Amino acid sequence: MSTGAELRASGNMQGALQAFREVETALPDHPRIQAELAATLGQMGLTDKARRYWERIEEAGPVVAGAYFPLAGQQLRGEAPPVRAAGAPVMKIGEVRVQEQTPTSEGQKVALRVIVDADPNARPLGDDLTLLVYFYDQVAGGEVKTSTADTSYDYPSAPYDWQTDGTEEIIVKYHQPVFTEEQKRELGERSYYGYAIELYYRDRIQDTVVMPEDIARLRAESATEPAPAGGFLGPENALFPESTYP
Repeated sequence: MSTGAELRASGNMQGALQAFREVETALPDHPRIQAELAATLGQMGLTDKARRYWERIEEAGPVVAGAYFPLAGQQLRGEAPPVRAAGAPVMKIGEVRVQEQTPTSEGQKVALRVIVDADPNARPLGDDLTLLVYFYDQVAGGEVKTSTADTSYDYPSAPYDWQTDGTEEIIVKYHQPVFTEEQKRELGERSYYGYAIELYYRDRIQDTVVMPEDIARLRAESATEPAPAGGFLGPENALFPESTYP
């Protein structure tokens, strides 16, 4: 049971399911293991299989099922949000749209439109969201380095509660001004190359996206990661977790 809980908290749903199945072999009618399996299957999107476990708990009755009996009834009638495992992802990055402008006398500008998906029934709070964005530049000779660009944020769908269609949008802007001759000598000629995004909810990693894919390798090979280009800390949020990358 403890192994299953740990695996599920880390996001390894298949491993958690296998561990709970082993417990089920020894305790096939125990309401707690049935509830754990139902919650895990629900998190995996296997709602029909999850429902069958909730039905078994309800069929066992209040005496046998105990505290799991009313919970099963609520789940079957849709009167409560889906049971979410502790540490299981609450949201994910649904889409990232890149709008890269042709460089002008003002420099180079890029906008990332990040769509964050979440289940409205989970009642997620925008204040508990953290979005960290790391931009990367390509310098002369093809080398890729952490960006020196300025960043800013727009929140077009605020307030963030995911109650309209299960999505919210955050715009992260990249602006690389035209370098002076001294800056060119110090930093080299630079152009936008790509990004890495980390999504957190209540200090737990939810999702990561990198583009192009070789940025993941660059981050993994880096012994120490410089401070991010910027981070959406959510309205009124001071949370700033450490990067999950080495």
